[in-house]
Amino acid sequence: MQFFSFWDTANTRPTVDVMLSSAVPFEELWAESIPVQIAGTTVRVASVPHLIRLKSAAGRPQDLADVERLRALAPPPRKTRPMHDFDPKRVPEAWGSFEDAEALRRWSFLQRTPEQRLAWLVSALELAYQSGALKPRRPDPGATRS
Repeated sequence: MQFFSFWDTANTRPTVDVMLSSAVPFEELWAESIPVQIAGTTVRVASVPHLIRLKSAAGRPQDLADVERLRALAPPPRKTRPMHDFDPKRVPEAWGSFEDAEALRRWSFLQRTPEQRLAWLVSALELAYQSGALKPRRPDPGATRS
């Protein structure tokens, strides 16, 4: 495992580790990463279980100490079905897990006509603008329409 660290010599900001190679495949890290807003920029951060695996693989004393602290934060493992088992032709069973809810949402969306999907998108965008989650773009006064 190869990585390098950015740190603040004044010790006022946290250290950031950037991996060049990993003990966990990138696709797995990305799929379970957590988006975090830092100074207006979204940054993907490894999940707690992945941090435990990565720090255990690094094996440095400070990483092993971090592993003990991270284990206290880690959610207990769940027995769930992987998302790649999703079959759009079969109605998902509602067992109550996040994966079941996601499969049901995906199945439901695929049952809609293109017009219904577009209407949903328009409603979602209207809600985003009304709530302030999206800001309207102002047209560029110098731009010409064709």
